[in-house]
Amino acid sequence: MKSQPTLNTPFPLQSNDMEACHFFIDYLDDRRLLRDNIPFYFDGPAHICSYINDELNDYFGKDTNSINEVISDMVHNLNELMPTDENMALFHENKRACFWFWSELHCIDRRGNLTFDVKRFNPGNHSERVKEVVSKYKALYLSKEQRRLRALKEKWARIVNDESFMSYFYDMDESTCQYVWDYLCTPKYNIGNMYNPVSHEEQYLSIFNFFDFYISSSAQKELLVNKIKPAINQRNHREKKKVGNINKRFYLKNENVEKLKEILTKRRMTADEYFNDIIERDSNEK
Repeated sequence: MKSQPTLNTPFPLQSNDMEACHFFIDYLDDRRLLRDNIPFYFDGPAHICSYINDELNDYFGKDTNSINEVISDMVHNLNELMPTDENMALFHENKRACFWFWSELHCIDRRGNLTFDVKRFNPGNHSERVKEVVSKYKALYLSKEQRRLRALKEKWARIVNDESFMSYFYDMDESTCQYVWDYLCTPKYNIGNMYNPVSHEEQYLSIFNFFDFYISSSAQKELLVNKIKPAINQRNHREKKKVGNINKRFYLKNENVEKLKEILTKRRMTADEYFNDIIERDSNEK
């Protein structure tokens, strides 16, 4: 939002944009028009505007013309620097990219260290992530940290350009997506500790974000994809046999055949997957 001053009152600055207000603070502080007692915390945009108006009135002795000149130049600079809709289009249109930028801006500190897992602050849907990414992006864009934004854009470009093997996952249906999620929930990967999706779309995006954000090496990503692909192919082959085609050579009681069918339906597994899972689990407990 572009902020416009009111030029005919003793308190000319008005804005409801928090990022713009922080820009005003930096702008005036750089020009030494504010005293050294800048509050560490402001209640909101109105509080910042009130503080700036008081400071400018004090500095210029209520010389309205001088105050208005400063405000006019300041707003002009803001409007020149404010990111355009084109700058923000990626976040609105590309849900995968938006999730990655959100993760980088909320979970990584300025030194590049992971400070929080995605699960802790993730709002859980694309529209809310867009709002938070745009707010963070604007704050960085209007501050002196544009270098970080350029670095993030370059990093994202490398992710999408150098990792064509991820295209295998683009057209996952809901059943395959669940299978990949379950595969990544194993202790070796623990994706369930990092994400808590409540819908198919969030599960789908979380899988991509796990690769994009948590696995830094393209070689490691490709290796994992190449492990999952044959597992999916084998699973799809087994699916053709249908859940109800249970071989009686297992010597199950008749009542247990029906129970097994219910379990397989509930867990979305084939009989082969179910019994192999039991065998592997019991074997690991030894």
